[in-house]
Amino acid sequence: MNAQLADRGSAHALRVAVVDDEASVRKALSRLLRAAGFESRPFATGHEFLEACRREPLDCVVLDMHMPEMSGLEILRRMNDSGFFLPMVLITADDDESGRCQRLLDEGATAWLRKPVDGPQLVQSLQRAVLVARSVHAMNARLTAFVAP
Repeated sequence: MNAQLADRGSAHALRVAVVDDEASVRKALSRLLRAAGFESRPFATGHEFLEACRREPLDCVVLDMHMPEMSGLEILRRMNDSGFFLPMVLITADDDESGRCQRLLDEGATAWLRKPVDGPQLVQSLQRAVLVARSVHAMNARLTAFVAP
């Protein structure tokens, strides 16, 4: 499936942020995403990522759960608190994260995967996350039009 979005007036590759403190993971995931037709924007810290969200359009994010300074959970909560929605696929190397990841799904994350990440599964999760986001945005637009005077 081609990883394109035409909502901004012209077709472009989906812009996926990769937020992970490990350079080798960022590089591997970015390479995988580019090979699948996505545009990858790697970030080493949550602070870098959150700052970029203010400056540039992103379509989705792959987010490591465990990072120094700011965890994936804290990033998700900051985004929720600011009212900013971005489809989010969480990744973790911890085998004992199922309970925490389920809570994050309840808080708005769209999927979670264990490291090492299976490439086709990641691509499928991103495509599904973006479809969900499109549906939410379309529903919000219809509701806004319905309640507008």
